[in-house]
Amino acid sequence: MVNKGVGAGWKMLVKRKFSFVQIISVAVAILSALHTVWLASQMNALRTNCGGAGIGGKSFSLLGQRRDHENMPWLQIVVLYSSKSKNLMRSIAALVEELPHPTDPMYGKITILVVNHDDSADEFDQAREEYKSNAAVSLVRGRTKADAGWPVDTPPATARLIDTLRSHGLERTQHVMLVEDSRTVCPNALEAIHYLVRKAYRYAPSWRALRAAVGMTGVILHGTDAAALAKYLHDFAGRRDADMLLSEWMVGVSDTQDPPRPHFVFRSNTFYSPAE
Repeated sequence: MVNKGVGAGWKMLVKRKFSFVQIISVAVAILSALHTVWLASQMNALRTNCGGAGIGGKSFSLLGQRRDHENMPWLQIVVLYSSKSKNLMRSIAALVEELPHPTDPMYGKITILVVNHDDSADEFDQAREEYKSNAAVSLVRGRTKADAGWPVDTPPATARLIDTLRSHGLERTQHVMLVEDSRTVCPNALEAIHYLVRKAYRYAPSWRALRAAVGMTGVILHGTDAAALAKYLHDFAGRRDADMLLSEWMVGVSDTQDPPRPHFVFRSNTFYSPAE
């Protein structure tokens, strides 16, 4: 249809006499049609290059979202609670402040999950009361050594992380970001993290993990990889601490793919410690 329109325009120019303004108008229409064709070809190329096969042969969209996961939360922020830090209220408040506003396209797609494995939990109970009406924030109790399914003969920090990864449906979210409650998110950090995730998909749609802070904070992974990380932590729990095992898993020590799935580190630290 575009080619016919272009051809007809040229025939009209040849057979009839037009004013300068009319000739310019026809030329603009022809260029606009050609530009539309060019844009369509570029979009097809983007879909081919950036929406190709990802993990397990599943495809990814340009925004870093799996096409079959569009109805899932885009990011689940998992806060690992410890009664020793006394920073939980500050940590949650800073994260809530960073959540997208109702006019933002990302509104409702980022949620916060706080998991508590400690018996002493005054600050946790306070936070649960404070945020009980906030649909974006959930505070739940994890299993302890007295419960069935607890990883036996495992250091406490590693066991808590394993239980968190296994027991809270993280596979039903597109991405998971771990946060230690001793850390507080920086202003505008979630905007930077959104950029980081999108950029990672453009470089390598099948990326394994991203790091946007230090320790176990700011580690981002696919929700479907939560079980694999839990298994790695369980299998090698006696060899190193949880944060070191997490780093090993991120760089693909156990990755059998050739080449291994890449990981990326953000240039800036998006969390800080109030004590520093």
